[in-house]
Amino acid sequence: MKKVLFAVASLVFGFGTFAQTIVSTEVQKRNVVIEEYTGIGCGYCPLGHQNVQDYAKANPGRVVAINIHQGGYAQGYKPNFTTKYGDALAGQASISGYPAGTLNRMGATASSLISNIGPSGTSWVSSANQLLQQNSPVNVAAEATIDAATMKMTVHVEIYYTEDIEIKENLLNVAILQNNVEGDQHNYGMYNSEQILYAYDNYSSTWNTRYLHMHMLRDFITGQWGDTVAVANEDGIIPAGTFVHKHYTYQIPEYYKDAMYNSNTNVPVTIGEIELAVYIAEGAPSYNSKVKSPNIYTGVKIEPDYINVKSIGGMEAENAAITKPTFEQEYGCKDLAKVSVTLRNTSGPTLKTVKFEYSNEEANDTKTYTWTGELNSFKSTDITFAEPITVTTGATSTVKVKIVELNGEAVATAIESSNDFTKPSIKEGKGAPTLILRTDKKGSEISWKVYNAWGTVIEQGGNYADGSQIKDTVLLWRIGTPGCYTFEISDAGEDGASGGRYVVADAEGNTLAYNTSGSWGASEKKDFKISDIVGLNEANENIFQSVVYPNPAKDMVTLNVNLGVADNANITVVDLMGRTVVNMGTQSLHSGENQIQINTSNLENGLYYIRVTTDNGMTTNKLNVVK
Repeated sequence: MKKVLFAVASLVFGFGTFAQTIVSTEVQKRNVVIEEYTGIGCGYCPLGHQNVQDYAKANPGRVVAINIHQGGYAQGYKPNFTTKYGDALAGQASISGYPAGTLNRMGATASSLISNIGPSGTSWVSSANQLLQQNSPVNVAAEATIDAATMKMTVHVEIYYTEDIEIKENLLNVAILQNNVEGDQHNYGMYNSEQILYAYDNYSSTWNTRYLHMHMLRDFITGQWGDTVAVANEDGIIPAGTFVHKHYTYQIPEYYKDAMYNSNTNVPVTIGEIELAVYIAEGAPSYNSKVKSPNIYTGVKIEPDYINVKSIGGMEAENAAITKPTFEQEYGCKDLAKVSVTLRNTSGPTLKTVKFEYSNEEANDTKTYTWTGELNSFKSTDITFAEPITVTTGATSTVKVKIVELNGEAVATAIESSNDFTKPSIKEGKGAPTLILRTDKKGSEISWKVYNAWGTVIEQGGNYADGSQIKDTVLLWRIGTPGCYTFEISDAGEDGASGGRYVVADAEGNTLAYNTSGSWGASEKKDFKISDIVGLNEANENIFQSVVYPNPAKDMVTLNVNLGVADNANITVVDLMGRTVVNMGTQSLHSGENQIQINTSNLENGLYYIRVTTDNGMTTNKLNVVK
């Protein structure tokens, strides 16, 4: 018979026997718990914040982010947002720079969180992806309620083991986090612009800003290393089927004090900005006295429910708030973008209908959208408006969003926000283009498609071999008429392609779309135009296609030549006067794909032509050198 443990905190509700109600008994995947070490004086920390939040948005409900202000970059500011817990947590994380973070405390070693999401220098992203694919031996669920009149919070946690765990004990951590805490923040650029209130010092190479800090650690209900919730039986295991429940009560203070300064620097608690991070960790292993609480199995983040919330003057402006709008461009060479906002109920009455007005005044385009649902006190929901807004390709458009009605009543005081969106310019070329693609070592995850202006797939490929990087060159010959086209690349592993790249170039070698870092995450799209279709065999029927990339070039370019049969070719670079400026001599080329590297470091800025001459004729590629 399996052993079932019942653990109840010292402050509990007056219940009798408890049974599983909110935690799943089925095997679930692990969630990622990112403990991010940060500070106000850290110029790259906003980039770390942004990268973690981007990852969380890409994996909704699967990422628990905790921002821990600690170390030298947290000092010298009032308030500095430090806690009595941060130094001990950082002490086991082997931090070598900021921002850094641990992923489920695996190995208890922090990884850099500075690099952009994607494979370029971001080993933490692939590690996090691997964690998300693993089964968790234990599930955890939680719910909490805050009485707005007394600021007393009650927390209910349930834990269920789906596998035997051979360990002495497990620890439950319940962390109190606070969002939208206004404070200073050093910033080496406009990183994480959604959280920047304003920049007030641009005199140095770094920017100091007023900033909204998110997921900030304020307290642990369960103490520094957690509350012991399960211990091994006589066989040295915590058996599958073990069920644990915990109830806590917690008095939310009026202020949270930082760990260094006096009460003059207290951080006020704003009702509605509290969230909880709840996670299960191993107990201290006997073989490593430094690591007190390694290997977080899994965790969840929850927002409390509220009772006894007073309405603020009926349906006034204070009852709702919206974030800066975000955008997703429409593809197919359309001057349109989808607009999204996050709507938050900031007071008592449940929001059931909200009417929005969104506009781009420069484009003389205004639209409305009415959201319906149920949004209770201090809850948020993401909303994407049904109709896209007009924007200008190749320029920056300012889009304004405002709430005009709440629950059918007009809003007297405007609730509005605005943001800028820059729709990239679209490259235009001639002739059927060529795709040059390099995969990572997981080629089976990579696929690509080409759409015409009506969204129909006209070219596609993928499912390459695993184990080594694969190079593929494809003439997109089905692009047979002038018009707009969209290239899309996808990665089933959602982490792009480390060391991978793609280039779409027209028949004259001009780059139409590219990503040479492999950082396309789950997928990305690029529009391009073809203005004229030229014959590929007019100049040299043996040369199937020749492409130059990158173009424009700086110090080095790659000439990609596809031959029908092996041949000798003389390769030269000439300027606009017809003078030879680079002579590669005669090259012996084999049938199929050939790559020739051409050094352009000695060339001045300007337009050149690369000529490939064989006994059967000559082809020419334009080359633009920009340094």
